[in-house]
Amino acid sequence: MKKITLWLAAALLTAAAGGCNTFLDPAPVDRQPGENFLNTSANVETVLISSYDALQDKKFYGGQVQRVGALYGDDFDISNNNGGDFLSRQFSIFNGLGDDLWKGGYTAIFRANIVLKAVNDNSAPAATAADNTRRKGEALFIRALAHFELVRFFALPYTADPSKPGVVLRLTPANTQEAVQPQARASVGEVYAQVIADLQQAVQLLTPTAAVGRASKLSAQALLARVYFNQADYTNAFTASDQAIGTAAAANVTLGTADSAGVVAPFRTVGSVQAPGTLFLMVNTAADDNTNDVRNLFYSSFGPATFPVLTTPGSAYALFEPGDVRQRYLFSADPGDPGNLIPTSLKFQGGDPVNVPVIRLPELYLTRAEARVQKGSFTPADVRADLNAVRTAAGLPANTTAASSADLLTAIRKERRVELLTENDRFHELRRLRSANIRGRAYDDSSALLKIPASETSANTLIVQN
Repeated sequence: MKKITLWLAAALLTAAAGGCNTFLDPAPVDRQPGENFLNTSANVETVLISSYDALQDKKFYGGQVQRVGALYGDDFDISNNNGGDFLSRQFSIFNGLGDDLWKGGYTAIFRANIVLKAVNDNSAPAATAADNTRRKGEALFIRALAHFELVRFFALPYTADPSKPGVVLRLTPANTQEAVQPQARASVGEVYAQVIADLQQAVQLLTPTAAVGRASKLSAQALLARVYFNQADYTNAFTASDQAIGTAAAANVTLGTADSAGVVAPFRTVGSVQAPGTLFLMVNTAADDNTNDVRNLFYSSFGPATFPVLTTPGSAYALFEPGDVRQRYLFSADPGDPGNLIPTSLKFQGGDPVNVPVIRLPELYLTRAEARVQKGSFTPADVRADLNAVRTAAGLPANTTAASSADLLTAIRKERRVELLTENDRFHELRRLRSANIRGRAYDDSSALLKIPASETSANTLIVQN
């Protein structure tokens, strides 16, 4: 992502700190970019770029989202790798991972809200209507994505009880007066409703495709499908994934081919490169690298990875079939300890900055396949077609036998677990499916939730702690 100038970065970081720790330090909030700064189109665009920078930071999609997802899930061995809190589920309000996630997400939200206000107020009269429309759509997408990840990590899942406390919904850039006002957590259902509303509006505002690393109609449709799927709203999940797949087809976005290049491409690109099947990603360049964390989590050339892949019966790694090119090119025995043969992920292999996929086309095919079954009135051949699109891209033979709901769901979920390993999917799947055992805790066990950071709870009297 293109670096913003140092003076603007300092101003935005000061403002964002007020947005993330709203009640702890309200004074700097009035230093956010105001009318005098946001009266040019270029400056509004710069703030929008800084919103993407916040998503890309190691506190969010540059590592922390993937780290917490892996620690919560059951695909990786975390016993010797700083997983103590996640093994016991005894979190402190000073838990650094939760603190970073909270601050990273709300930094992106705060900056997106600045852009939304600038567009709605027409603070830059010289901005074209097309630019304003695009910026509004992108900012809504960013705000939705950040709120969605926050509610998934800091609240019980929608499938447990949507009336339970979610996270704070922040929909405006706080001014000095607003910053000192306590704000309660919205319910899980209210957060999901806002995320859906933002994405539905973004779908209407954005063009089908966009520059690499920027939100588009396609990425908004894809995220909307993920949101509905997490809710177990299979009718809407089917519709949204079907629409997104149609948009992808019209834009010639494909899964790629079943070879090393096609499988590796989504995970080894740097800079402005859109790999096959990638619908939205965090862009990284050598000059702007926030992916050290995500690379070091799953791969190391010097010794065991932070999170080696479990190989126990029933694990994702044990589900790979012979001939699956994903196992051959994306997972291997530990390169830093050949005698140990602990499988490690190669998705983010190497020492160079890598782009981080957030949404990929295989997920949409698998979402549409399962949603088709779950909503009822399906044709097995249609379901298998989506399943086999992913299998074929992985070099596997088509599934021609699954026909019953049970057999199809088993095949789809197996494929999803293998395809999206390391990509922050498994934990949320276990919660959607109401698992009774997620590393020893039920999906609706509130004691397993991350604590809201002390920086928020110490001054926001309306916050209910997990």
